[in-house]
Amino acid sequence: MADATADTPAARRAKRKFLARRRCLRALRRTLAFIVVVTPFCYFGFLLCCHMPPEWQRGLPNLILLYEWWMFSRNVFTLLRNIWFTPLLAVLPLLVNVVFIVAYPPGQAWKIRRDTYFNQFLPDRLAVIKHIENGDFPGFAPPEGYVALPEAYAHTSIARGCVSYTRGDNGYTVFFYTSWNVLETYQGFEFDKKYNKDAPPSGEKSKYVEFIAPRWYYIEY
Repeated sequence: MADATADTPAARRAKRKFLARRRCLRALRRTLAFIVVVTPFCYFGFLLCCHMPPEWQRGLPNLILLYEWWMFSRNVFTLLRNIWFTPLLAVLPLLVNVVFIVAYPPGQAWKIRRDTYFNQFLPDRLAVIKHIENGDFPGFAPPEGYVALPEAYAHTSIARGCVSYTRGDNGYTVFFYTSWNVLETYQGFEFDKKYNKDAPPSGEKSKYVEFIAPRWYYIEY
């Protein structure tokens, strides 16, 4: 009698609902755990990674990005698989995931990370510029090119550990990279003595330009 009762349509529905709830709760826990671990990197990722070995500087942000998209795909699959048995719980992991992607509380996480990184190591970047003007770094070849920074200054240009430079009429234009992952291929802080709010960079290929301090602009190409 017990086996017959366990195989009734009502019992099968109850079992499917139980399994669906368990899958959705597992997906929700996975999503929340990811948010807790990754949120510090959203706000202070450059500071957390800039002193890591170069392979970690490049690999960790890409791993975070890859896992985020994998988790998003899993949450979509969880929603489609379980929405008929437990609609609210099925949509909750994906909803939390989407809110995390489009709305970081309590502010613009990427801008906070970028601005904090700029201000934290501004004296070191000024020292790099002084060394470039003096031609101190190995491999330096005016009037333009790339130069690998020594370990003491590599944290100023993530994740390449090098800067590009061009000599103009007013001195050197120096570009410090801030490429966080594979989606951010060419962006960073650019220094030039002539830059101010009324005199931005004149490059036509830049997609985004933002004044951040006298003589400094943030540029995305």
